[in-house]
Amino acid sequence: MSQYYKIGRLAVWTIVLLRVTIGWHFFMEGQSKVQEGNFSSKGFLSAAKGPLAPLYHQAIWDYDGKIRLDKEQITKIFDGYQKKAVEYYLFNEEQGKEAADLSKAATEELEDVFAQWDEDIFKFNEGHDRIEQMKNDPMRLFVASLRSQKEKIETDRMNSVKPALGAIDKIMANYQAKMNEIATEEQRKLPDNKGTKPDVPLDLPGATFMPTDMVDKIIPIFDMSIGILLIIGLLTRVAALAAAGFLFSVVLSQFPGFDGTAPTYFQAAEAMACLVLFSTDAGRFAGLDFLPWSMWQFAGQGKTATARK
Repeated sequence: MSQYYKIGRLAVWTIVLLRVTIGWHFFMEGQSKVQEGNFSSKGFLSAAKGPLAPLYHQAIWDYDGKIRLDKEQITKIFDGYQKKAVEYYLFNEEQGKEAADLSKAATEELEDVFAQWDEDIFKFNEGHDRIEQMKNDPMRLFVASLRSQKEKIETDRMNSVKPALGAIDKIMANYQAKMNEIATEEQRKLPDNKGTKPDVPLDLPGATFMPTDMVDKIIPIFDMSIGILLIIGLLTRVAALAAAGFLFSVVLSQFPGFDGTAPTYFQAAEAMACLVLFSTDAGRFAGLDFLPWSMWQFAGQGKTATARK
């Protein structure tokens, strides 16, 4: 027979207030991201510190800039995108010529970028092997002074090519936008007029199964969904555990004890509070989880009474 521990009325109301407060926080975080419309997870992922940092960095396509600063490879991406757009939208001859001209102009812009930052890009590529050796050296991870030296070298190396990467990112974004603008409304229609085709994306080699663009759309929905579920007390254990996992992922991105990490005390405290909501099944108190819980209790009592007879 299950053992239940009784808690006082004050404790119950405190748990309810905790659940609603955390739910409201999550909901408002999600709502603000939607209203601002420019939420990006790249800043959070790129700022990760500690032994788990590479896992967060891998979520960002070409985090180390190796692909974008390879002139031959980025040019192939542009050429392949032109052919993909022509086949995707079924461009006519005139549109095909416009797409080819657009691809040529974008490639020439790339040439200008590589010419302007030629020396910085060369030094950046030359330092790649040195950085990889440092990453494979366990002493660089656990000895604070060596770890700081490695991080400084990495930071200086990335800062030297930031202007070039920013320029290339802008060229890629403009190229993609202008290529999709060539398509007419008719070419954008899906078969049987059941909506419109999404923009044709660039094929990015080495991209993760869930790109940051998709993550940026999921996070606000996740925040608001968790918030609503906690406020109304529905599926509270699932929502609380998901919220705790998300908050702990923020804490681990700034691994405690590593130089340069941002404080994550608030996230850690809220994660622990979410575990309290999970362990107490807080949705039973002034929440919709009370309904299935009470039905379960009545069913259990009926079985007990039948067994006694």
